[in-house]
Amino acid sequence: MPHCVVEYSADLEETLSIDELIEVAHQAVLSSGLFRPEDTKSRAYPCHHYKTISGDDSFIHIVIKILSGRQDEVRRQLSQTVLSAVSEFSSGVDTVTVEVVDLDSSYAKIIR
Repeated sequence: MPHCVVEYSADLEETLSIDELIEVAHQAVLSSGLFRPEDTKSRAYPCHHYKTISGDDSFIHIVIKILSGRQDEVRRQLSQTVLSAVSEFSSGVDTVTVEVVDLDSSYAKIIR
């Protein structure tokens, strides 16, 4: 576990490699040392319809979903680690944000 979910403005597909974006975010999560590589999952979704103050600002928003129980400082450090790596990779993007979210007890999975 965690799930690293990358949302981005679809226009970035013209200027960034989304495969590389996912890899940068994924490796940043792993570099935290908090998670096993075999448990870490990353994926990305383009946003074709969105509204910003300027109307068309490019953005990357990353949500890292983790099991609850981590201290706030650990969550902040994870967020900053991913933010730094993705910001460096995507210097031409108007806004980059990272959010760490605790999954509650309703999370369930099946491994086959």
